Amino acid sequence: VLPYEPSVTYINGVGVLNNEKQETNYIAFSEDFTNPIWFASGSRVTVSSNQTISPDGSQNADAIMEVAVTGAGKTLQTNTAVSNGFVDDYMFFKKLNRPWIRFLMSDLTTGDLRVDFNFDTQQAIFNSSGSWTDTNVMIDEYVNGWFRVRLNGNKAAGTEVSCTVQLLDDSGSDNYTGDVTKGVYAWGAETGDNEGSYIRTSGEAYTRLKDEGFTTPDLRKWINSLGGRFSVTAKAHNELESTLRIASVSDGTLNNRIELQFRPDTNIILARLRSSNSTDLPDITFAVNDLSSQHEYALEWSTTQVSLYIDD
Repeated sequence: VLPYEPSVTYINGVGVLNNEKQETNYIAFSEDFTNPIWFASGSRVTVSSNQTISPDGSQNADAIMEVAVTGAGKTLQTNTAVSNGFVDDYMFFKKLNRPWIRFLMSDLTTGDLRVDFNFDTQQAIFNSSGSWTDTNVMIDEYVNGWFRVRLNGNKAAGTEVSCTVQLLDDSGSDNYTGDVTKGVYAWGAETGDNEGSYIRTSGEAYTRLKDEGFTTPDLRKWINSLGGRFSVTAKAHNELESTLRIASVSDGTLNNRIELQFRPDTNIILARLRSSNSTDLPDITFAVNDLSSQHEYALEWSTTQVSLYIDD
């Protein structure tokens, strides 16, 4: 039984529960870049709707095109109210007759995070300014020439955050004469408060609740048996994430449970078995090289010992 629709990723046709934290996309129109919340500085770009196939397989990706004027500031931008703290900002881009694109996230007060990305070489040039801390840039390659360009960090000033696309010429310069046949394809913008998967919006900000899955058969005979094995195949979304993840089987209490705990930022996994019918066995902890890579974790137990296996 799932209390609500979970976030699922399909890998080679197999559904995988993402088990993501609660997250909000504060951008009201995450795919319609013709909406007035997205504004072009100095009318130096135009937007055409539904020009190519997006990463979700639909023809709903927009084209952001240059206007034939000379100068810098060929940008498309939206601003959203975001509290200080961690902010995650990204968009999906595909080449449209220009090799470079610039993506920026600004606090509109002290400075910004920005990355210049080259579609051909996949070079990324990152810079930050102002009061941002713990900053990061990530480029993820998707199908059919799409890339997700992502910036995040801790915001300490201002009441808003901008999500901005800036067009660049073939040399990577932002000051040039535009060509109306050139620009970039764009889709799926998010300004969020957690580093999770994409949340689509259409008219207002949307909060996706944390993923939780559970089932309710009587499992006490397994927890109190003379021996057994409990295994989970899992990976963290982000190696810097500090939230504790728990995969467990229990009778609804803390007295009878089999538990595997994950802490991505420390790469620590903990195996625990508790039974009301026997003396508690000691916990096992182990440091894995990288919890953001997929591994199988298995807890085996008997009346005398508990063992933890990784990829075995």
